[in-house]
Amino acid sequence: MEAFNNFLANSSEFYLYLGIGGSVIFIIQFIMIMIGMGDNPFDVSGDVDADAIDLAGGGDLTLVSFFSIRSLVAFLTFFGWGGYFWGQTVNGFILALLCGIAMMVLTTLAVYFFFKMQHSGTISDEEFVGQSGTVYISIPGGSENSGMITVNMPNCTRQLKAFADEPIPSGAHVKVVKAVGESYFKVEKL
Repeated sequence: MEAFNNFLANSSEFYLYLGIGGSVIFIIQFIMIMIGMGDNPFDVSGDVDADAIDLAGGGDLTLVSFFSIRSLVAFLTFFGWGGYFWGQTVNGFILALLCGIAMMVLTTLAVYFFFKMQHSGTISDEEFVGQSGTVYISIPGGSENSGMITVNMPNCTRQLKAFADEPIPSGAHVKVVKAVGESYFKVEKL
């Protein structure tokens, strides 16, 4: 215990290096994210299979996300600066450790909530079934000829290719009966 107390009494330089090193890494990460070069946790682009990612459910809190690079950098930075200012005693060491852990938890929660707010914005074809809309380009009738309808969804408006058994003129109100193929719908006049 005496060796630990001696280490703490002479540890200002050690804590200073941790604080400065963590701060430098944090600043580099921040600059890289701002100019688009960094590992942006909120960017889902590139060679990523979009169907394999569930953005609607948000992120998940796991040990992997808790021990991410960002969380560890936050821990080192705040543990280093907390230790530099208060770490010359056992109580100061505990306070610096708590500062580092608190920032690690806050960083993990911030990334988690940013992921949770992320949404792909895509609407599946099944969500249009049962919705009402207006014919934008008249539907000639028959399954081989299509027109266009406008469907108002919550927070958006979509134009869809549609066909009907009978001809429907522009401006008529219709209901989407079923999805047939990709982005192709059968409608009936209301």
